This record gives sequence, structure tokens and C-alpha cells, in this order.
Amino acid sequence: MRSIYAGAAIAAAILGTACHSNALAPARSVVGGYRVSTINGGAPPAIVSKNDQRTISLVGATLRMTADSRFVLDDTVSVAVTGLGTLPQTDHRTGSYAVSGTRVTMVPDQPGLLDVTSLEWNGDSLTLSDPNGSVPVVIVLKRV
Repeated sequence: MRSIYAGAAIAAAILGTACHSNALAPARSVVGGYRVSTINGGAPPAIVSKNDQRTISLVGATLRMTADSRFVLDDTVSVAVTGLGTLPQTDHRTGSYAVSGTRVTMVPDQPGLLDVTSLEWNGDSLTLSDPNGSVPVVIVLKRV
């Protein structure tokens, strides 16, 4: 579930505009900066992916959404590998996003490093819910 992050979260979408075309959409634009505030209701770091050989914890992430429907996601994770110890890893990802009502869909420029990700937008935060990963997660990114 590295696709998160938030993060996380976090993700991206079909190319589109940052305009809200739906009456149910928040009045504020999604454009701006965000930081992971909670993972499964608690402060980071928290485990976001786990199997028999490794455990990945999200230490922190920032997300920048630009007016030209692009995003930049920077995250730091801690990867614990059985028999090898724990290693920090910092990732920088970019992509495009589209807004439809309260849904923000993010599409990475480099598929495989990050999956297409949908987040829920409420005007002040973006929420990623992934109940199907190796560790079910809900990651909230708050506007900074």
C-alpha cells in the first residue's frame, strides 16, 4: 500500500481542471499545500503496509496541488526488512489530478511508483481510505 500516502496519500487522476463543477463540491479550491495529520486516527508514524518480510511505516508526507492540475507528493517512510533492519526512504512523486465534486483523483507520472489514488475533499483536508491493503488505512492530509 505504498500508494498512499497519503499518501497520502497520497495520488492522482485523469487530467482535468481544479475547478469544482458540482454543486456538492466544497467552495474552496483544492489548490494548495497539505501535510499528513493522522493515520488511522493517530499521529504519524504509523504502519501502512506489512507482509512476512517487511513493514512500511509512513513517517510523514506533504502534498502540493497546483492550479494547472498537477501534484507533487514528498513522503518519508521507514522500511523494516526482516534480517536487514530498518531503513528510511524518501520519495518524490509527481502527477496530474482531477476534481469531480468532492472526489480528487490523482494519476502519477510514473505508474508503479504510485497507484492511481482517489481522495475525499472537504474544503480543508484530503482523506485517503484504503480498506483493502495489507493494513487498512485512513490517512488525513490537512491544508497548511
